[in-house]
Amino acid sequence: MAKKTFHNLKPERQQQIRELAYREFILNDYTSASLSRIIKELGLAKGSFYRYFSSKKDLYFYLIESSTSTRFSTIEKRIQEPGMTLTKLLLLNWKDKIEFELDHPLETAFQYRVFRERDNEEIGNLEMMFKRKLFEMTKGIITEWFQDEVRKDIDLDFIALHIIQVQIGMYDYLSIKFDDDLLKNIKEGKPLYSLHKSEFEGMILAFTKLLEGGIISKNQDHDTR
Repeated sequence: MAKKTFHNLKPERQQQIRELAYREFILNDYTSASLSRIIKELGLAKGSFYRYFSSKKDLYFYLIESSTSTRFSTIEKRIQEPGMTLTKLLLLNWKDKIEFELDHPLETAFQYRVFRERDNEEIGNLEMMFKRKLFEMTKGIITEWFQDEVRKDIDLDFIALHIIQVQIGMYDYLSIKFDDDLLKNIKEGKPLYSLHKSEFEGMILAFTKLLEGGIISKNQDHDTR
């Protein structure tokens, strides 16, 4: 995590450090990312940088916290809006996510990169770490705020897992359906996905309809015995 000396820097300097670090970790996986390159671009002596962060790992996890805190705080605020339902929250959360990606392209690209880090000896399996965090958060939100809205004949763990897996899989859907090379887009400084905002919102609406009604047509007779 960041040291007190980093937080004592002017906000503009903190932001400059974050932006240069984001770019380095976006263009390279964790192992290949170079702390020396970041320090050189900042015009710092190596010793000066270590007054702010103890290691590359500390910097990396600080960036994870910094890039996700705004999104998580937005969800917490949404939950407490009058008349909020689980379906409405999921729909608004995706719209908020689109706005966040438009306003914070570096943070978004960094998060996408982080989610692809697997089985690194120094930082662990971040993909699974994030999935566990999202799973527990989703389950906690349903339990505290929307327990009466979900089916009781299906285990809550499975419902929470289904919600996060579908949301995570949306990026895979974009790659398959529209041949979006998301990693290439990131490296070339392009938007994460090529779809227009309105098209993406249409996909999100379809996703929420599936959650509400399932995939089986109500007009079809079926026997589950």
